[in-house]
Amino acid sequence: MLTIDFFGQACTALRCHKTGIEIVSDPWFSGPAHLNSWHAFPEWTAEEVERIRKRIDSATHIYLSHDHADHFDPQFLRTLSHKTILVGDFQNERFRKELRNLSQIHEIKYLRHGEIIQLGDSVSAQLFMQQPAFHTDSILLVQTEDGCILNANDCGLNTAALRRIARKHQVTVFLFTLNYMANGYPISYLFSGDPNFGSKMQAVRDQTLDIFRLAMQNLNPALSVAFAGPVTYGDSINNHLNQHTEACNWSAMVGELQSEGPVIWPAPFSSIECNNGALTRSMILDWEQFRARPHIYSKPLAGVNPSQEQILQAAERFVDRLSGVLHKTGQRVDIPLVLSGVASLDQIESNSPDWSLEIDFDRRRVCFMDKYPLSPPYLQILAPTQILHGFLTLQSNVDDILLSARARFRRDPDTFNPVLHDLLRYGGDELSAQALINWSMRLPKCGESIIVDVDGEPRRIPKFCPHEGESLESVQAMNSHLVCPRHRWKFDLNTGQCVVGDNTVNLYTLVEGKALAE
Repeated sequence: MLTIDFFGQACTALRCHKTGIEIVSDPWFSGPAHLNSWHAFPEWTAEEVERIRKRIDSATHIYLSHDHADHFDPQFLRTLSHKTILVGDFQNERFRKELRNLSQIHEIKYLRHGEIIQLGDSVSAQLFMQQPAFHTDSILLVQTEDGCILNANDCGLNTAALRRIARKHQVTVFLFTLNYMANGYPISYLFSGDPNFGSKMQAVRDQTLDIFRLAMQNLNPALSVAFAGPVTYGDSINNHLNQHTEACNWSAMVGELQSEGPVIWPAPFSSIECNNGALTRSMILDWEQFRARPHIYSKPLAGVNPSQEQILQAAERFVDRLSGVLHKTGQRVDIPLVLSGVASLDQIESNSPDWSLEIDFDRRRVCFMDKYPLSPPYLQILAPTQILHGFLTLQSNVDDILLSARARFRRDPDTFNPVLHDLLRYGGDELSAQALINWSMRLPKCGESIIVDVDGEPRRIPKFCPHEGESLESVQAMNSHLVCPRHRWKFDLNTGQCVVGDNTVNLYTLVEGKALAE
């Protein structure tokens, strides 16, 4: 018999009763995540955390899907007795340093992309790392005699990888998130009174459902499970996010997915059982019992704000480091980064920052600005000075700030710049930066292509999306356009131009020959 117990957020316990092997995934219980902004829903009392800790401490293994603080909780892991921690061989020094500190208590088992490890008699685990290699996210496939479980947490799903899994395995249970409120975009780009709030949230909701639906179609699991959330934001300036209809209620989305197969959204302490590849019993608890719990607010930022001189000094070191990484990638950003500081969180929607700093990575230039409003092009991050100083001193990266919603972002033009984003997210970590450089240096050599039909005419395009490598093999052109299933970049196949995503990208310049005319 195989059982899966649920403990909230992305924490599950998968137990093979025949062997005694039990794998707990991503336990997070020690406090707010992402710059102290995110709170688990529900928020546990100390007594409840201890009860869960005792239950989890019977496990043999811990699976850490990635380094985000709502999945990787070193403080909680230190309270457990010796375990084997399964984690991807991620190229991230900050993550590895934390894991080395845990190695005094636990055995750390690093798994390569696609590596299979035998955990016991008839129990194996295979880890798939999100690609390209500078990413730090993964999914875990666990195969037993009683069922095959695919834990995808909130990883970016690659359609080609899911199809390879489906060809070799009949997935019994597929676990993935519906937490579209946790997206850095558009959450941190939307001001509380934004007239486009509803339409932009609807767009990211539809995208999240499409990704979940496509995974179900590829895997055809006996059961799909929505998990890895919800969360709430701990700052009053983000009350509009907490009050969103689906912030803590995924029931409508689960209902919409039922046409593809059985889907559940289990509350904490729910459980399911599998025998011989089939679901035999389930105890699915309702979330209603948790809704009356009070909302927990984060502690306000403490300490003295750094001076502008300290900001400038930190920014100069920051630019030197990241511009060096950018130069080695052989790419250009072509857009300045503007950091605008305010004194407190309740001012992040202000149009009058205390200071603004313009950073030009292409020219290795940084300077304070005396003009406002800004002239395009630019990407602006407006946040408390303390948070921006932490960013400039590499205590956090752009992903931490985006997910925290403790800042507001503006960009003009309103298009995603993958070179700048990857630089800000990975360029400050020594190992991640080197992986980013290695990947970027290979880009011009990637000539693998496929043929798509555009109004009866064959066209040659890259096999993989130029954004983050999603396979385009299975995507059908509609109205002379092609949409990548992963991040919804859209391309006009008449011109090759990217019309949703990075508009500087043209598909036909990325392959040998612009079209297959013969």
